[in-house]
Amino acid sequence: MKRITLDAPAKINLYLDVTSKRNDGYHNIESVMQSVTLVDTVTVTLGEKTGQHITQHFENSSLPCDETNICFKAARAYLDRFGINDYDIDISVIKNIPEAAGLAGGSTDGAAVLRALDILYENNTSTETLCEIGLTVGSDIAFCIVGSTAAVTGRGEYVKKLAPLSDTGLYLVIAKSQKESVSTREAYRRIDADSISARGSVSFDEYVKAVENKDIKTLTEGVYNIFERVMSDSLTDTYKIISIMKDAGALASMMSGSGPSVFGIFESREAAEKACHILENDYFATVCELG
Repeated sequence: MKRITLDAPAKINLYLDVTSKRNDGYHNIESVMQSVTLVDTVTVTLGEKTGQHITQHFENSSLPCDETNICFKAARAYLDRFGINDYDIDISVIKNIPEAAGLAGGSTDGAAVLRALDILYENNTSTETLCEIGLTVGSDIAFCIVGSTAAVTGRGEYVKKLAPLSDTGLYLVIAKSQKESVSTREAYRRIDADSISARGSVSFDEYVKAVENKDIKTLTEGVYNIFERVMSDSLTDTYKIISIMKDAGALASMMSGSGPSVFGIFESREAAEKACHILENDYFATVCELG
């Protein structure tokens, strides 16, 4: 029996724009994505040689343990890609990342499953190929395989690593209302129906340059998420969280992905913990770092 346990980090979008709808039904995006130290723990075990049964277990979660789960889909995609049909596979996930929150909680678990299987089967598959497999399952999986800090374009298939921000000394608070949720399909529908003329205070290329130069002023003042505009009428708690973070001294605070999770960027752990303490009475809230 072979087993491996990996961390599966959440991600935030420091910059996120949707530029067009594609013929395949997906949307083209421009995003700067960042891994954070809020993680799920994913354990993959190769069991008996009985014909490739895949079982799943989730702690702290009500996710379905069936073929609709992204971990199952990732495992199936990997096995099919390489024609593997031997060991039973057990996937166990300790969930710490809030679900359906714009933090890539499902995608990062799927990415961890792909990485774990590749290590267990000693295939030494290239990152590029793992990303290709991941993209058949979910658009954020490629970034979750690459991790750290990256510029992501297309529907998520183009991932360009940037100078990592983990050494900037910045801290994050991530918070989420337990009462609000966002339909990603509805969020994209609103974008398709909306004529958006005003974008962020800086362009995507300017923001990428600021990240590369570790220009903290532009990096914080230029955060942008198109979904904040189109979903503004249905996210009362989310905007309240943003306001609380800014009042508590956040250099920037914004929704991540299609929401409703919010992140705040702080100059010190002390400031981040103070904001987290204010928020945690009413919301899920945690302090973490850039990964």
